[in-house]
Amino acid sequence: MQQKTKAIVLRTTKYGETSLICTLFTELYGIQSYLLKGVRSVGVKSKTNRAGLLQVGSQLDIVVEHKPNKSLQTIKEFGTAYYYQQVQEQVVANTVALYAIELLLRLLPEASIQTDLFDFTEQFLQTLDATPPAEMGNYPIYFTLSCAAYLGYAIQGVYSENTPYLSITDATFTASATGDSTVLKTDALVLLSAIMQGASLQDISQIKSNSQTRKEVLDWLLLFLKQHTEHMHTMKSLAIIHSILH
Repeated sequence: MQQKTKAIVLRTTKYGETSLICTLFTELYGIQSYLLKGVRSVGVKSKTNRAGLLQVGSQLDIVVEHKPNKSLQTIKEFGTAYYYQQVQEQVVANTVALYAIELLLRLLPEASIQTDLFDFTEQFLQTLDATPPAEMGNYPIYFTLSCAAYLGYAIQGVYSENTPYLSITDATFTASATGDSTVLKTDALVLLSAIMQGASLQDISQIKSNSQTRKEVLDWLLLFLKQHTEHMHTMKSLAIIHSILH
């Protein structure tokens, strides 16, 4: 049975002379791998190479014939669902998008259906596409916090004079230090707490921060995820994020 679903391209790998294997985050089926035959060849009628529609981060409408437990699924049709203005061209926007995509690849096991997280990611990338680069500094932290929350690892509480410590094991702000309380400085705790309380990406973009504090928070969040999930591995894009969002 054929089914239409939205999808976000997470990774592509060349296969043979003209084909691609694409890892997609789909709305209906979670992360799936698909074989797209002949997409790197130039069609006689279209004179175009359709692989250009499959850049990492691309948002697609696809028609698939899904077969449970099959390692390589089949796409019958695909087309662009949203046309980016800057995500795939502008350096800062592209760097943030690639970080988000890599985080999804690190966190999500294949075939794990995460409809709410898919919807959030779709909107995150579209909002990122419309955001001035100077306002994107806090976005990787926000995306990481949101992923953690959707997967059941939300940090509880907020920073205050009464709760100035953060336990990496219990994932909560506490009144007194424990053996695993964070070594984050006060500025980093304040920033983390402020971003947690942001109602929208527009709110997040207005929170004042500097590169060093953002680095401390993001490094801590990835360590937190590594301790709480079995899928998290080293993020290759982390050094680039820290370099670009200075």
